[in-house]
Amino acid sequence: IRNRYKYSPLMDLIGSGTYGDCYKAMDLKQNKTVVLKLVSLQRLQSTKEKLVMEADLQESLNHPRIARGIEHFEDDGTGINNLIIVMDYYKNGDLRAYINNNFESIDKIPRYLRIKWMLQFAEALDVVHQQNYVHRDLKFENAFLDEQLNLVLGDFGIAKQLLQQAQNGTLLGTPETMAPEVINSEPYGAKADVWGLGCIWYEMIMGKKPFSQTNQFKLFQQIVNMDFQKVSDDFGLLSQLCSKMLQKNQKMRPTAQEVVSQVKFIIINDYKIEPAKPTMSKEKLLRLNKFKTSLQQQSKIQIELLEKCVEFAKSVLLMEEDKLNYVNDPDGALKREEEQAEQYLKKKGVAEIKWKDIKKIAVYELFG
Repeated sequence: IRNRYKYSPLMDLIGSGTYGDCYKAMDLKQNKTVVLKLVSLQRLQSTKEKLVMEADLQESLNHPRIARGIEHFEDDGTGINNLIIVMDYYKNGDLRAYINNNFESIDKIPRYLRIKWMLQFAEALDVVHQQNYVHRDLKFENAFLDEQLNLVLGDFGIAKQLLQQAQNGTLLGTPETMAPEVINSEPYGAKADVWGLGCIWYEMIMGKKPFSQTNQFKLFQQIVNMDFQKVSDDFGLLSQLCSKMLQKNQKMRPTAQEVVSQVKFIIINDYKIEPAKPTMSKEKLLRLNKFKTSLQQQSKIQIELLEKCVEFAKSVLLMEEDKLNYVNDPDGALKREEEQAEQYLKKKGVAEIKWKDIKKIAVYELFG
């Protein structure tokens, strides 16, 4: 296609949908893997405008949290009237498939990873809303994971630009995450997406969907009647924020931007352990002093220098700007922490002391 994209129709098919087939292809110009969505305009001429809008939107939303659209064009040179949409390829697939393939259940996913995805889902939605669009179909299957398991939001097939007046309730999207106002054919806007985000968070926290019925009429009744189990307190303030997103009155729900701000505040102040208020017990204090003495004797350094190293470790543990990094990129954050610590210890001439031992003392003194 255009002498730039190479793929095999038989070997590289990765999915088929309402509007066409998706293929994994090689971008010969950039030497990287991409996704081609081929849509036959002979069969779907009436949807061309909507598909072009979807492609334009994904190409314009240039942000790390949005699945990147590269380009789109008509006619692949085969004589078939196709619309070709080119997008970035995400090796780990969609969020639902990744979870199903790697975990027995959602509650088996490490806590830090669930918090990371909850934040990144909110960040993606905020980007969409900042551009005055509503996504209208938030779900696990429309989020994709890169090689570092960072989440990006995709599939803008039914996204719509917000006008001055809120849209009336057109029944579009996934029924399980549809907001009450949409079901009731009431005017709705960006807060309907926030409800969908709340449904996603609920499943991350509880390990199950808030609303689940095989019969759509019963499902809509369940949603409109707010018939769901209360969010557990397992995620502390994040659980409370989830409940705020799932309020029937859309005016009472936070905006996506407010969700992002509050999540970051919660991570900084709640999910990174702060100094404990109670004083350390006598037993723990004796154990700490014994460990300090042993470390000092082994390394043969002055106690004053050891104390300076411990104070440095405390400052690293309590560094606010790094707290989000421990959620977004825990492995990278720990690696950077160790590199920073090794440089400090080497500068102080005590490179023989292990960072984990210094950190252990700092944790003891801070948190008991």
